[in-house]
Amino acid sequence: MNLCPAILLLLVAFVASTGTASSACPYTALQTKLPSNRRVIVVSDTKQCGAQGVPCVLDVTNCSVLNNDTDWFAIGSYLNYPDTYQHFIADDDKLLNINVDLMEFRPDMTSLGFSYFNFALPNRFQWPQNLSQLHFTGNNFSAMLQSPSTIHSLSYQDNQLNNVTELQTMLPPPLQILNIGKNAYEYLADLNFNRLTHLYLHENHQLRDLANITFSEKLQYLDLSSLALENWFMDSTTFDLLSTLVKRGKNASGQNFSIPATLVGANFTNATSKCSQCNGTCSQPDANIPSFIVCVTGTKLSAGAIAGIVVGAIAFAAMVGIVVFCYMRKRLKKLEQLNLVYGLETTPTWSTGEEAGLTIQDLELVKLDERDLNLHKKLGHGAFADVWLATFQGRSVAVKMLHRSNVTVKQLQSFVDEIKLLASFDSPYIVQLVGAMWTRPSDLKCLMEFMNGGDLRDFLATHRQDQVSWEDKYAHIHNIVEGLVYLHSLNIIHRDLKSRNVLLDSTKGTKLTDFGISKEDLQETMTIGVGTFRWMAPEVIQDLHYTVAADIYSFGMILSEFSTHRIPYDDLKNTTNGQPVPDSAILVKVAGGSIKPNFAADTPEWIQDIAMQCLSVDPEARPTAIQLSHVVRTQFRRMLIV
Repeated sequence: MNLCPAILLLLVAFVASTGTASSACPYTALQTKLPSNRRVIVVSDTKQCGAQGVPCVLDVTNCSVLNNDTDWFAIGSYLNYPDTYQHFIADDDKLLNINVDLMEFRPDMTSLGFSYFNFALPNRFQWPQNLSQLHFTGNNFSAMLQSPSTIHSLSYQDNQLNNVTELQTMLPPPLQILNIGKNAYEYLADLNFNRLTHLYLHENHQLRDLANITFSEKLQYLDLSSLALENWFMDSTTFDLLSTLVKRGKNASGQNFSIPATLVGANFTNATSKCSQCNGTCSQPDANIPSFIVCVTGTKLSAGAIAGIVVGAIAFAAMVGIVVFCYMRKRLKKLEQLNLVYGLETTPTWSTGEEAGLTIQDLELVKLDERDLNLHKKLGHGAFADVWLATFQGRSVAVKMLHRSNVTVKQLQSFVDEIKLLASFDSPYIVQLVGAMWTRPSDLKCLMEFMNGGDLRDFLATHRQDQVSWEDKYAHIHNIVEGLVYLHSLNIIHRDLKSRNVLLDSTKGTKLTDFGISKEDLQETMTIGVGTFRWMAPEVIQDLHYTVAADIYSFGMILSEFSTHRIPYDDLKNTTNGQPVPDSAILVKVAGGSIKPNFAADTPEWIQDIAMQCLSVDPEARPTAIQLSHVVRTQFRRMLIV
């Protein structure tokens, strides 16, 4: 073979690439981002690689063309790539970290794949607008990348994905084929896969539980091979569909459905007792596959039953999906039954019977003239209501109003009940009601005394620990405890005690607030700010019977905030990737009583002692508010003597 022409072409390419100043090379910026021995990039750029746009390997320092066998560590412009599909595969299937800061593709690209490359997309990156297939394999990704809305086929096989929320919120609408096999999922819950034709869950070796996963008749292939499931909760519609799919799979010689004999695993022998606790029925989609057993439930499951089952029987992480799924399902079902939501810019309309069911007339004794009210600025935003700073007859007040969207008769009645409850209070440790205003039920406003110091959470967040002495913190702790003594003497459970609901004032001291409806919806607490469940007692999370002792547990959490000035479990990290543990995982650990908040080293011993008593998993072991009051007063006297 005559190599002279090839050598000549290589020399021409070399001269062309090095004949201009290095400043003309568009990839020199990567010099500072790549090690000196890895400053090599692959591109498909006619300016660098020739008129055909065939990929070439460049030195990023000057864009000199290197041998195509040279290992590269970055991807650059593929705007001139001759095909509409490209799959990058690392040599020997070994994971390689690469830089993609300057990666870009032609807009009509339809398919892209990246195997055994780990990388982070820059903020400026945009996927091709016509992309329909996107495949990642062996990338060691622990989180999904943002996908374009055009994707029909998506694969993350052989990665470290474990966040179910991503599957709920990040899948593109037209998606038909999803491959999440060989990942780190421990549960899958509350997933709508009705558009999928193919789903691959194979070799998720940590996967134990499936709940509330729906399919449609579009489903053609479901790969559950090499799984060791312990529980699969589904409704009757999904069960019927699954049974049909099994039969279709048989008729197609197993090509449409993959269910090995080892699907369920040895731990599935307890399915009958677990399923009965959920008022479900253990059933087999196919009698010829005896190990394939699922739990068929009705349209509604008890959150307490599911939480109790999982807390006692499976790994905490696997419990996340079922606990959250049951709570969300329970709350969403209530909203569907009420069917009373209204648009953002509209006034809600209810039937005469529904309005007649409200007891808003009970507020007549505290009704005020709205003409004397002037709203100034929004102070806070909650799951169901906003709080505004206003003046009423020249006096500063805080005004609580329900959102102008998604309000139901039930929520409005809860708001009425909250105002009635505030009207009955007479304590210097509870925020005082000024009155109520409304022209129609949906316009109801609650006026309360204004506390000029904001809430305890903001106070602690904006002050270092060394800026607030324990002597100063005592005044706050004392007032919180006395507020609980007052409430519990009336057998009233606050149910939402947390630092956000403790207000401060330069002259009036510290007071408890928010006896309303925000605690009714766990889904909101999971999505708006930091979830209330961080302060909730385990029995409340599990939807079990609870007493005033639930508030005592929450008080123990607040003591941890006084100590660290941080929200509970803010320092909890994933041991695998070092990232903060998601709220859903914390919920599980709190429900199971397996974690306690941290305390700073300089925290008084008596504070830590009563905090640990308050945080007892057993409600009966927690001190009462009166007992706490005695301890706090006693310790403060000792502090004064010292």
